[in-house]
Amino acid sequence: RPVPDRAVKIQYVTENRRPAPESHDWAMSFTHFDPPHPRHFRLPLYAWYLRQYNGGLEALVRGPGEIPGTDRARFCNFVARNWLCRERNSLFKKLSEYKQVDAPGSLMNNMPSIPQAEGEPDSPAKQRFCRGYKFTIAYENSSTPGYTTEKITDAMMARSVPIYWGNPLVHLDFNPKAFINRHDFASDEAFVEYIIAVDNDDALYSQIA
Repeated sequence: RPVPDRAVKIQYVTENRRPAPESHDWAMSFTHFDPPHPRHFRLPLYAWYLRQYNGGLEALVRGPGEIPGTDRARFCNFVARNWLCRERNSLFKKLSEYKQVDAPGSLMNNMPSIPQAEGEPDSPAKQRFCRGYKFTIAYENSSTPGYTTEKITDAMMARSVPIYWGNPLVHLDFNPKAFINRHDFASDEAFVEYIIAVDNDDALYSQIA
């Protein structure tokens, strides 16, 4: 139905679409406006997820006594259903040539789905699952500056090292020493080679985790 002229129009963009604050009273999204837009508030999807399911950004900080997951039984997981991201699909296949990458989602599925209580949201169930893995492939569906979703924080909450691609400015949101960033490498081959090196060096892994 038509929006009354007196209504305050607020746009909240969670997916990879540029907001239009000029056509709304206020807009919230992942976008870095330069210069800042006076009617835009940056609120990436990961921040909402952390507040909704984990209590906020503070939950990402490793507490006293938490140790890196060098002794975790499984190597790496891949939880996805969107098949349109060629970069993500390619990384899965190349990394799988080294070791088994467990994929409980509908994309590249090679194991049973993640156990989930009736009515339980996806994110907490995924975080529980990721706790059994040293690494988590945390690729976004697409790449745009500022566009960061819950994928990297789900891995961080599980204390599983995120293998990330998507937002080329992700280092503005998160400590670049806390994940392995595809944007830092010239090729998939160099990226996979580094992941393998980290997997085989507990001291190197501990510096990231």
